[in-house]
Amino acid sequence: MNRQVFSSKLENSGPWLRVGMAVFICSLVGLSGCATTSGLQVKTLYQSQQCGIKTPALRAIDSLEKLYSFSESQKRLSLDGKALEIPPPPADGRAILLAWGEQPTAGYQLLLKEAEAIPEAGVLTLPVEFIKPAPGLAAAQVVTSPCMLLSVSSRLGYSSVAAGKLQLALDIP
Repeated sequence: MNRQVFSSKLENSGPWLRVGMAVFICSLVGLSGCATTSGLQVKTLYQSQQCGIKTPALRAIDSLEKLYSFSESQKRLSLDGKALEIPPPPADGRAILLAWGEQPTAGYQLLLKEAEAIPEAGVLTLPVEFIKPAPGLAAAQVVTSPCMLLSVSSRLGYSSVAAGKLQLALDIP
């Protein structure tokens, strides 16, 4: 069947066939797009307003020794001095420490907005919001240093991590 005969049969078949074909083609395009986009699970392992980290930082906590060291540093900052029970990330995942650095007052915080992040062009952008206190709002005049330790479900699909203006290139073995 040549193109002209097919085109005239399509025009004579009514609008429902054309709509059906359009829906079929769009669903094929949609399915192919969904197959290539897979998000990685992101969850908070630990969060504090007083982490004692003076400058903004994004660090990979890629060993149990580093996780223990971070836990011990936070234990020293806690009021009760109790050991923290920070769960390790999944075996095939990694832990990422995001620190905002010292802030002049209370009210600065980090918020995980979504439980999933999608790597794009080798960069995993963490869905974190940097929240500042509202202008004119009374805030305690105390230096804070907000941070959060995040777990990412996989090490595959990205070679660097970003959050806000911070970016970390990872050492990939």
